[in-house]
Amino acid sequence: MEERGASVVKRQPERLPGRSAAYDNLCVAICHDLRGPVATAGAAIRSLSRRLASTTSGDAQLIDIARQSLAQADELLATLPRLIAGAENVTIAPVDLNELVDVVRDDVRFELRLGQGTLRVYGRLPLVLADRERLRIALRNLLRNAIRYRRSSPPLTIALRAWRRGPRHTLTVSDNGIGIPRAEQQRVFAPLVRLGGSTSSGSGLGLTIARQAIEAMGGTIAVTSRPGLGTSFAVTLRSPFASP
Repeated sequence: MEERGASVVKRQPERLPGRSAAYDNLCVAICHDLRGPVATAGAAIRSLSRRLASTTSGDAQLIDIARQSLAQADELLATLPRLIAGAENVTIAPVDLNELVDVVRDDVRFELRLGQGTLRVYGRLPLVLADRERLRIALRNLLRNAIRYRRSSPPLTIALRAWRRGPRHTLTVSDNGIGIPRAEQQRVFAPLVRLGGSTSSGSGLGLTIARQAIEAMGGTIAVTSRPGLGTSFAVTLRSPFASP
């Protein structure tokens, strides 16, 4: 039962259709085993970065890219057991989107700078009922998707806007990237799907994880896209001030 203002609701996320407990357990085991070598490689890169403090700017950037990539890999391996296996309850409480977007902006700061992109927030964002960490993961993955599928020109711009309709708020994450071909728009949230035109490698799990995180909170996510012009994801969540 949801109460106005400061409710905390526990709910168990559902599995994707066709998934089994054995599949989930395998995912958890693989993630657990991979985190060790990823963490070791990350530590080696950090040590190398300190030792090569006087290296050229080009080499320093390559080291930064390697360090950031390993950090993302470790983050993914830590996230998958929680979101895909559904091993934890979801905690629903009021979340300030303005504060959370600032945190997510910092999460992707290096990637945004590397992609020469700009993140713009239009207007003040609302409070929503959500699991704060899951929503952070979902928004972070949506921003990274925009960065990955940017165009060479014009420079990447990501715009965040929100509006309310009845008891729900909708947040849109829109970009001016390459867009999604019409034939691929129906499967963007499917696991392990990588769309054509990416400027970098990816796991094909980012949008799947975003969808699972949002749906586990009782929200919805939808996509609209115009090939060659950009893509917009609409995340809809309940307002904490709506009548139960």
